[in-house]
Amino acid sequence: MLQMIDEDTLYLLREKPENSMAEHSAAEAEISGSEMASGATEPADKNTIAAAAAKADSAAKKVAALQAEGTVPADAAVRTGVPEIREADALGAAETNETDENDAEKNDTSAFSSYTMHSIFDRDPHQDKNAVPGVIETPAVRFINKLKKLLKYAGLSQEEFESIRSNEMAESNRSTLRVFSLAGAVCMAGTLINSTIVDPSIIKTQFYLIGIAVSIVIYFAAKSAEKNKAIVYPLMYVSIALFFLFGLVLGVNIHQNINSVTYIVLMIFIPMLFVERPSRILAVIIGAYAVFIYFVMTRKTGVAAECDFVNATSFGILSLISNAYMMVVKIRRFETERIVERHSRMDQLTGVYNRNYYERKLDSYKERTEKALFCVYVDVNGLHDLNNSKGHAAGDRMLQSVAAELKAVFGEHDTYRIGGDEFVAFGIDQDNTDIVYRLHRFQENITAYGYHVSLGYDIGNAPDIDMKKLIESAEKHMYEAKSAYYAEHDRRRDRAR
Repeated sequence: MLQMIDEDTLYLLREKPENSMAEHSAAEAEISGSEMASGATEPADKNTIAAAAAKADSAAKKVAALQAEGTVPADAAVRTGVPEIREADALGAAETNETDENDAEKNDTSAFSSYTMHSIFDRDPHQDKNAVPGVIETPAVRFINKLKKLLKYAGLSQEEFESIRSNEMAESNRSTLRVFSLAGAVCMAGTLINSTIVDPSIIKTQFYLIGIAVSIVIYFAAKSAEKNKAIVYPLMYVSIALFFLFGLVLGVNIHQNINSVTYIVLMIFIPMLFVERPSRILAVIIGAYAVFIYFVMTRKTGVAAECDFVNATSFGILSLISNAYMMVVKIRRFETERIVERHSRMDQLTGVYNRNYYERKLDSYKERTEKALFCVYVDVNGLHDLNNSKGHAAGDRMLQSVAAELKAVFGEHDTYRIGGDEFVAFGIDQDNTDIVYRLHRFQENITAYGYHVSLGYDIGNAPDIDMKKLIESAEKHMYEAKSAYYAEHDRRRDRAR
């Protein structure tokens, strides 16, 4: 849309939609005001004002024409491309910054409070990635965009949603499938027995037997999908379809002369059992409603058909609203649980795992190791003295630097801060010579920061790894290095005296 608007047409419009069309006199006043803000003592050249006003008038007419055609929204606010006004803005901003650099934000907002202070090309790309440059979104557009994001990603970012969908949501659906596939098999078995006694039919018997078999297959497939969660969602949709088919047969094929209660209940209840992208769940419900209405209109007549149509429509709307709400709530709950879990296991200062998570994960290293496990114990020297001499902020920076360098060697998943100035890291089935070399590089990098650490390490060979002894041995070597460091440090200090 913006390709159709030339530079002159991007006329200075007010930030508020109701003031979007600036008149000739307003443009003149704005230019004069800009010159006063820039520190000019003489009024602007009349020819300059006249040229700018004519250009503004021409641009306003073009914008009005484009708005009439629908190319530009009627309440759009666009930033100027008129050089004279843009230059006045720049001069005013420069003068303001020179006056008070320490209060730049306040001055930026007060100097030209009625204008949009940045051109359309100066927009913050992180503020709204979907916004059209130069066009302020109306409340209706913002609402539509928010609704789209809500239905597509439950209000989360795409990356967050896809990560949750592949892990927590898939695991939740896998557990649900295991429970309700068995429940479906039992339900169909009971219906089969009842049908055999009351109204025996080969077709009904075959249908129920097939349903029981499919439910059992879904159960075992879901049970084996712990490591291959990609098949969980296809199984989920097959399970939903099976329940709907069961309700359709009962409500439309077998009981043609009475109201279909089972299908209506399933249309509300079954989608709510699972967790999926809200828009897809809504599509499933709409599809189920359309199929049901088709069979009702072709298989049923009279009052039963009318009641089914009314019930399916009213309860279908209820199902859409309630399931959309429940999907968003469930997905947001997973996100909240993730945040809580992340904070419970992370050291907030350094960004590595904390002692609680270290103790939870410790026993897993023996199981994960096939050849050898490398353990390094690190202690930061001089933290207390640095806190006393330069403040705790300097000590925090020291710890953050050490954590970052240690994480670069061993990775974020195997690095822990277990005390105030102590870190432990592990290397699983890695080349020990390479790790030792990287540890020397780690110490050199820390020294380059102006810090010093003492470290000790040891190696345990699988399968006979005693984690307690391995860590104690690494800690012992660390204390030996620490003692040697402070002994040398004290000698240097005594010589300096």
